[in-house]
Amino acid sequence: MRIGIIGAGAIGCLFAARLKRSGNDVLLVHNDRSAVSEIRKNGVSVRELDGKTIRAQIPIAFTSAGLYDVDLVLFAVKAHDTEDAARQYSKKVGGQATILTLQNGLGNLQVLARVFGSDRIVAGSTTEASLLLRPGEVIHTGARSTVVGGMKERMARRVGSSAAVLREAGFQVSISQNVKGVIWSKAMINAAINPLSALTRLRNGELKHVKGLMEIMFGVLREGVKVSKAEHVKLEPSNLEPLLSRILKASAPNQSSMLQDVEKGRKTEIRQLNGAIVELAKKHRICTPYNVFLATLVLGLERSYLHSCC
Repeated sequence: MRIGIIGAGAIGCLFAARLKRSGNDVLLVHNDRSAVSEIRKNGVSVRELDGKTIRAQIPIAFTSAGLYDVDLVLFAVKAHDTEDAARQYSKKVGGQATILTLQNGLGNLQVLARVFGSDRIVAGSTTEASLLLRPGEVIHTGARSTVVGGMKERMARRVGSSAAVLREAGFQVSISQNVKGVIWSKAMINAAINPLSALTRLRNGELKHVKGLMEIMFGVLREGVKVSKAEHVKLEPSNLEPLLSRILKASAPNQSSMLQDVEKGRKTEIRQLNGAIVELAKKHRICTPYNVFLATLVLGLERSYLHSCC
C-alpha cells in the first residue's frame, strides 16, 4: 500500500517505521526543515520494547509535497496543527485516498471531514506510547491498542483496509461501531492526566502518589462525562475512573505527551483537551471548574516560554 504520513513526530515515526518494515511504500511529510534534513540523512530508528531497533530509510519531504497517488493518508500532527495541515493538503491528496487520524483531543474529525469529506475519513484512537529523542529517533515505550471506525455507515472497505495494514505492521487493532465514543473516552483520560503531569513534571505513575491529585483527575472526568451526555456521545468505555487508575499503573514510567511538549518549549494540546471540554460545556451551560482551572494554568505555563521575550 502507498501511505503518506503527515507529521514526523514520535507517533508518526513509529507508525512509519513499522509500516515500512511490513512492505508498504511510505512517505513522511513534516513542517520542520531541519528535522526533514536530519531524517533524510539518518533515516528513522525505533527502539522497541524488547530492546531491538527497527531502522528504516524512509523518504521524507517538506510539507509542500503532494500525496496525489497514495492509498492512505495518516494524520499524525499535533491537534493544534490539524487545521493548517488539512488546508495545506486539501488539493494535494488524490480522491481515492482514505484519510486516517490517530490524533489526540477533540475536534480533529470535524476539521478533516470539513476539508476532505466525511465519507473518506477513518477515525482512530491509539494508546501506543513513544518518546522522540531527536528527529527520526524514537523509543517505543508502550505497546497497547488502536481502534478504528468509519465516520459514516458503508465505510467497511476503507475501515477494514486501514485496520488490516496496521495489523500487518504489528499493531493490535480493533474496529468499533462507536469510534467517536472511543475518541471521547481517550480525550477525557488525557484531559485528566496530561495537564497535571505537565504542571508537576511527574511521570504518569507518580501522579497517584501525590495527595489530592487523584481527586482532581476524577473531577476532570466527572465534568467530561456531563459534557459528553449533553453532546449525546456514548463513551466507550463508559466507566472512566477505574480506567484512569489502570492506565496510570500501565503507563507508570511514561512522560505524557504534554509534559514532553512543555519540556521542549512547544505549544501543547491543552486547547483540544480541557479547553475543548470547557467550550462545549459553555454551550450547554455546564460548570467545569476543574477543566477551566487546568486549562488556564497550562495556557499560562505556555505563555511563560512561548512569549518569554515579552
